[in-house]
Amino acid sequence: MIIKLSTAKWAVVVGALCLLPSSPSDAGCPTKEANKAEASVDKLDSWEKVHSFFKAFGPCDDGGVAEGVTESITKLLAQHPDQSDRLVGLIKADPAFEAKVIEHIDTTARSAYLEKIRTNYAHQCLPAMAALCKKLVHAATEAIRGM
Repeated sequence: MIIKLSTAKWAVVVGALCLLPSSPSDAGCPTKEANKAEASVDKLDSWEKVHSFFKAFGPCDDGGVAEGVTESITKLLAQHPDQSDRLVGLIKADPAFEAKVIEHIDTTARSAYLEKIRTNYAHQCLPAMAALCKKLVHAATEAIRGM
């Protein structure tokens, strides 16, 4: 089906399309903030920094930035289970943080990290973390299945 529009109507259509964000993250993450978020991703080497990142750049957690966050989160979980008490403390203070952490245990993560997460939190879980450990193991298992 071909729709014929006058030049004036085409101008309105094109103008309206130009006003739409070029990607979903543009609506909530201006370019300047996206650049700052991208620059900070490589510095997420503690749970406190990851939590601060979400507070500062939550709307920018998309695309390449999200992949960098996934790398940081899965690396912390895989290589630093000794810092789990810090993660638990942040989740107690900000329960929404747990969902963000779980969300980033996905198929973009390194398979070695996912395997280590599954092993660490299935066999070396602190009693106070039982519910969280179960979620971490489940997310890692699902990510591995999806690879």
